[in-house]
Amino acid sequence: MTVIIRQMPAIVAADVARPTSDEIGTRLLDAAAEVFAERGFEGAGVAEIGRRAGVTTGAIYSRFSGKADLLVSALDARTADELDALFADHRFEGHAEDILTIAGSHLVDRAPSAGEPLLLEAFVAARRDPAVARLLRERVAERHARLTEIIEAAKASGGI
Repeated sequence: MTVIIRQMPAIVAADVARPTSDEIGTRLLDAAAEVFAERGFEGAGVAEIGRRAGVTTGAIYSRFSGKADLLVSALDARTADELDALFADHRFEGHAEDILTIAGSHLVDRAPSAGEPLLLEAFVAARRDPAVARLLRERVAERHARLTEIIEAAKASGGI
């Protein structure tokens, strides 16, 4: 018995613009920030966040471990890392004491950021939700370690 296999022509899909992974992530984090700001952590629903982002809840859970992870990730996306901003600032010449001086003045005269209401909501949620508290603790510990490195470098160089 002989079997003849014919190759079927490939069906080429129309050029449909599909969102990239980064676009979906950005939409998710924007939608999450909006919903958390409007309804708080307790009142925010993953289904509503997905609806606003134009994705399914499955798409959310494939990227985030849960609502707490989504809140902290949205917070990260909406708040600038002050230390990164200082390192990008060309007003200092690499001396740790210059960074600390700029950081101190920045705290006094800075304009409020768009992420501050979300940060407040994260702190409130952390009081009730251990997962949010753990994630926020991790973020604060990372920033603490970076600032400690700057201060230790300044001490070692005699700057402070």
